[in-house]
Amino acid sequence: MDAKPPVVVGVDGSPTAMDAARWAAAYAVRHGASLCCVYGYHLPMYGFSPIGTLGEMENFDARARRQAEDMLDTAAGRLREAYAGLEIDTRMETGGGTAVLVDASKSAIATVVGARGGGGFTHLLLGSVADQVTVHGLGPVIVVRGPAPDRGPVLVGVDASEHAARALRYAAAEAALRGTDLVVLHAYTETLHPRSGDPAAEGKAEAERLLDSLTADLHELHPRLRIQPRPVYTGRVDQAMIEASAEAVLTVVGCRGLGGLRSILLGSTSRALVHHAASPVAVVHRQG
Repeated sequence: MDAKPPVVVGVDGSPTAMDAARWAAAYAVRHGASLCCVYGYHLPMYGFSPIGTLGEMENFDARARRQAEDMLDTAAGRLREAYAGLEIDTRMETGGGTAVLVDASKSAIATVVGARGGGGFTHLLLGSVADQVTVHGLGPVIVVRGPAPDRGPVLVGVDASEHAARALRYAAAEAALRGTDLVVLHAYTETLHPRSGDPAAEGKAEAERLLDSLTADLHELHPRLRIQPRPVYTGRVDQAMIEASAEAVLTVVGCRGLGGLRSILLGSTSRALVHHAASPVAVVHRQG
């Protein structure tokens, strides 16, 4: 029988990446999977170095590689102490962090990144690697910002899109595995073509019907799962999800909803959540 795919986490020695690694380790334990700590290594640009310094650049390269290997070994060692019995591998590959992690996501059950790594500006809400992996990764890509809550419901935002249906299935499985509630949020406004004098009430009724339809078969898949359908009246889907994320242990969203252009890889609500949500955010793409 083939081995189960690992949980992949990007590490770079930063505190945020270590928070993500601890979250990923707990996720791997929960799923009975191994953990792979990945670091993308940039080679020095030898072709542009001053004449006569090639040897110095080679020495710099060797030192940088040793430092990266030490960083990976240190991170893996801390995780092994905290999560006894968890199989942990390390992988250092040549290339930018984004390309390496996107490639690793093709064969992972989930890919975890810290919201901000060691590079860039510390005031940014989301680092460039986390941003791009969230856009281009496959399967669930989870962004962790700081120490994560250890209790609360799993929150998922839904509409009538196939991406939301994929996110809902993932969120239900996560909630069932954690033994916690599943909050299924759908944002609505007044119905566009009301049949009565109360378009807001009609909009709510349509939202409730959609939620009933989307969640109808979840109890067959997860008989003990407690589901909380939550229609929310708002013109700002992203704000409703951000506010609801404050109570959640995990916030789940599809990579794209019904709005916008079909060619856009990441929808506006998904992007807003990975920048501003109060809990770890899983953006669910199709599996690799």
